[in-house]
Amino acid sequence: MASSFTTHLGIEEMTTGEKSGTWGTITNYNWDIMDRIASYKAVAITTNADTATLTVREASPGTGTENLQDGMYRVVKFTGALDSNCTVTIAPNTTQVFFIIINATTDSGSSGPYSVILSQGSGANITVENGKSAVVYCDGAGGGAAVIDALSNLQLATVTSSGDITASGTFNALGDTAADDKAAMGYTSAEGLILTGQGSTNDVTIKNDADADVLEIPTGGTNVTVVGDITAGGTVGATGDTAAGDDAALGYTSAEGLILTGQGSTNDVTIKNDADADVITIATGGTNVDIVGDVTASTVNADGDTSAGDDAAMGYTSAEGLILTGQGSTNDVTIKNDADADVITIATGGTNVDIVGDVTAATVNADGDTSAGDNAAMGYTAAEGLILTGQGSTNDVTIKNDADADVLEIPTGTTNVSVVGSVTASSFAGSGSGLTAGTTPITTLDIDGGTDIGEAIVDADLFIVDNGAGGTNRKVEASRLKTYAGGAGLVKIATGTFSGSETNVTLSGIDTTYDTYLCTVSDCRPGNDDVNLRMYLGTSGGFLTTDEYNSFMTNVYNGLTGTTYNTYSAYTGDSKQEFNLAGIGNDADYGIGGVMWLHFPGDPTVRNLYTWECSYMSFNDYYYGVRGQGGLDEDYDITQVKFQWSGGNGASGRCTLYGLSHA
Repeated sequence: MASSFTTHLGIEEMTTGEKSGTWGTITNYNWDIMDRIASYKAVAITTNADTATLTVREASPGTGTENLQDGMYRVVKFTGALDSNCTVTIAPNTTQVFFIIINATTDSGSSGPYSVILSQGSGANITVENGKSAVVYCDGAGGGAAVIDALSNLQLATVTSSGDITASGTFNALGDTAADDKAAMGYTSAEGLILTGQGSTNDVTIKNDADADVLEIPTGGTNVTVVGDITAGGTVGATGDTAAGDDAALGYTSAEGLILTGQGSTNDVTIKNDADADVITIATGGTNVDIVGDVTASTVNADGDTSAGDDAAMGYTSAEGLILTGQGSTNDVTIKNDADADVITIATGGTNVDIVGDVTAATVNADGDTSAGDNAAMGYTAAEGLILTGQGSTNDVTIKNDADADVLEIPTGTTNVSVVGSVTASSFAGSGSGLTAGTTPITTLDIDGGTDIGEAIVDADLFIVDNGAGGTNRKVEASRLKTYAGGAGLVKIATGTFSGSETNVTLSGIDTTYDTYLCTVSDCRPGNDDVNLRMYLGTSGGFLTTDEYNSFMTNVYNGLTGTTYNTYSAYTGDSKQEFNLAGIGNDADYGIGGVMWLHFPGDPTVRNLYTWECSYMSFNDYYYGVRGQGGLDEDYDITQVKFQWSGGNGASGRCTLYGLSHA
């Protein structure tokens, strides 16, 4: 039977009768392994390596061969220069061993020193900081293997150390200290952490890193002396009262709360700021509190009345509430703003309040009547309500707007009211030749001084109409007046002109109000010679650009010789409608004029039809007359029509849209 090897360190185990003549060699190899188990080695990590491997045994040891690995040493000191933390993997991940690991690596010149991280698998790792040691063991759990701190939660009955004890974790004491302990740390569930000592001067002394005393408990005493300042993120709590002889004491009772007690030649208590300047003082043996600076608080509550001799006092009584009392040569009370300017003054010995600026409030309530001599007064009586009284050289009362312009005036000594602007109200009440209750007689309206509209009336302009004669007054748009006043006949809807800069004239306002619309083209002359006038129909989404126009045109020619003949032209599937055949001339006395009828333009259920006739002077000095008719291939909801020159701008002329009412 072949030899086998131990799982963790790879020691070769020979079977009976095997390895004749080689037992000595194999046994020596095994003793070499045992020697390493009880030994120490310094293992150098490759310079600046991020990873390294510490092998405990070969994965598949060979029989009769030497199987010695650095991981067989129980004490391993890692050396070498690092520029980052280095992860050392302990292999294989099935071996179960323990180590004493020392991190003696150095910094290669970067920002170390660095740690050695021990790992065996995807389980927990142990980090050994530079210059530190750790006792660890590997659980050999395969892919999930972990490295575990063997001294975690170490329990010792007594620890005696001639040097310092440093821990990255905590030191836990489990028992109480005793009266004769020279320097002991203990714990009970009731007292928690206990420090007990005995010295000739102090029982306990806590020092800082400079070996200077910070806190002292004198030998055999219960007082605590803090050498420096006490700074707390939380609170400093006193549990007992102070006494009359205390020089500087902080105390507490359930009745009085925080107590500050002191005694000095000038003050018993002085509270200072960081600049060592007095902030609050209580004079020796006195009860008054002197605040050197300003008092800033969410509220300052006074609980007693002021007196006549007070220079500047704030008081309170349940009847009077807040009381301000003072005495000065000019004013008893002066309230100032941040610029040290007077805001409110009460003259010395007086009862009037003088407000220097404006009064802004949700409401200002007067509770007494005004008098004849008041310059500018607001008053109130139960019978008269709000009263405004004043006296000026021009007006007794003037009400102004935000632009400092007069709105309402009562001339001095009169009862007349003058309103500078318009008066708007749901109704006016009056008597005599003026206003009567509930109505505004038309004879009272004076429109002679009104401002003229200064422009043509358009459909959106509003008029007032008595709905049903004696009914409710309502507004009506001018467009309704056109329908009403027009009856059966033409109603002008829109007009546009060519004046030299326009390439087209667009006329809008086509809808279902009228069945038929008439477009007139008057004295239209192009800016360029030999161009045509074109017509485009459009919906609310824009003008049609597809080949929707179909028409038949008759051109009647009348030359200078008097000869007359007809020319016929048919257009099928065009993207616009030409108005003429021969180009129009642009001489000052040339041009085109005519009419076009649109049938059913606002009805999207009926094909849109149109007819036209026009006369024009061509570019070759001949007169032409044209008649034509056409329609669109599809049903459209036509809302607008456009007249546009085939090239250049229009020099002059006018195009107008009318609606034809059949009723």
